[in-house]
Amino acid sequence: MSTPSSAWSAHIVEHTRRLEEYKETISRLFPALPRDLLDARAIRDADALILALFLRSYPHRLHVLEVGTHFGVATFHFAGQPSVVRVDGVDPLATEDAVEVSSIDVARAALAEFADESVKIQLQT
Repeated sequence: MSTPSSAWSAHIVEHTRRLEEYKETISRLFPALPRDLLDARAIRDADALILALFLRSYPHRLHVLEVGTHFGVATFHFAGQPSVVRVDGVDPLATEDAVEVSSIDVARAALAEFADESVKIQLQT
């Protein structure tokens, strides 16, 4: 029999694994992109977990506007939440980085690998 805390612990482990899977997908698709740059522009695990807890307790379905999408890690995180029905990711500073493509193009390519999340996402510059 699982307790609420063990169920939450399992959710944390799964959540962290999914974020890492997304980052690994970016690294596989864009091997020239330095991992430290990706990590620097990604949502921190602690912040993502706090947001996930909040979104699980929020009683309504949500449409999220994310400003500053960068490589789409937070976008992916929001789209993976059951209460989120749509994510509009906007990156007004989508510039070319070390991989000679824009960060939003990196996000588009990586998100295309995740059907369940990508169906909820619209990205714009």
